Formats: sequence, C-alpha cells, structure tokens
Amino acid sequence: MKIYDDHIPEAIRLELIKSSEYHSLPRATYKFWNFKDFDSPIDPIQTALHHIWKDNVDPKHFPNGGIEYWINLDKVVDGKHKQAPAMWHPDVYEPDTKTRDNWDSGILGCVYYPYVKCVGGFFEICDNNTKLSHKEYVNYVCTLDESTQVERIKAKTNRAIFFEPYRIHRASRIHQGFRECLASTVWENKPNNLK
Repeated sequence: MKIYDDHIPEAIRLELIKSSEYHSLPRATYKFWNFKDFDSPIDPIQTALHHIWKDNVDPKHFPNGGIEYWINLDKVVDGKHKQAPAMWHPDVYEPDTKTRDNWDSGILGCVYYPYVKCVGGFFEICDNNTKLSHKEYVNYVCTLDESTQVERIKAKTNRAIFFEPYRIHRASRIHQGFRECLASTVWENKPNNLK
C-alpha cells in the first residue's frame, strides 16, 4: 500500500470537482477507460485519472486492459448520512456466479479524495495478503478482529491511497460533513461485466 498527499496538480483537482461529468455520474456507476486511450483523456474525470495513475502503472504492459472507475459523493445532511458504512469487500470480478469461487482481481486499486471535509469516513483495509475464494472471504470477514487486523487511513483532500484490490476494505461512516471519492482499479484485461 502507498499513500500520496497532494497527489495531482491543484488546477486538475479543481477542474474535476467543478465539472458536470463528476457530479452527474450516479453513485457506484462503474465505467471503464481503455489503456489505448490513456494519453487522450476526454473529460475532467479521465484527466484526473491520468494524473492519478501515470506514475504508478505503465499502460504499455496491459494493451487489453484499462481503468475501471466510479465516484461516491457522500455527505451528512441534517445529522443523517444517507449511506451506511460500506460492507467489507475486495474489488474483484465474479465471472462464475454459480460457485462464486472464480474471482478475478485487478492489478492495483486506488481511492482518491478530490474534496473532503468530514468527521469519520476512513478508508479501512484488512491485512489479508493473498486472494481469497468466496468461502475464505466469508470466513475471514465473519472472524475479523477489527482491533488487530485493520488499518485505518484518514480521508484527506487530494490524497491517493494505492492498494492491492484483493485486500478486503471498506469506507467507514461519515459522522459530519462530506467525503468525495474517485475510486479506480487497473485491470490487465477488461472484465466482461464492464461497458
């Protein structure tokens, strides 16, 4: 895992958070940006993704791959947070829905915070160091000792956290304020369930 503060240029960050593309993408709508187009971003989201990833992955190594991305804009309104804490999960693709054991993991994941002013809203990640089958994942989560097996990282404006996407993680509850997150995963090959 790597953490970078002040990760992208301020002008790019501001363009992102002011853009209609950023604010109009529905929560957890998964998009895919092919690496063949990596050097030609067409909107502020792709421009930000280019800056987030350009020093952390070489697209030439993954000619059939790209970046899966989604946006979560969370806030507390009148003392109520619309979203519960996220469930513990790895970022995986499940091509075999009958056995749920054929999970495919991306190469690298990232949570990037374009704008944050909140209490709570930590990125929490478990210390599992290998990919788990669905059965192993369920057992791991059911026996998880959050006091010893979880690392918590504060959400902070312009912070990027890079991690292995098979590691089990979640976002904790926001108690006050708001947290904006542009999450992404690099895939060697585009998963079949992505457009």
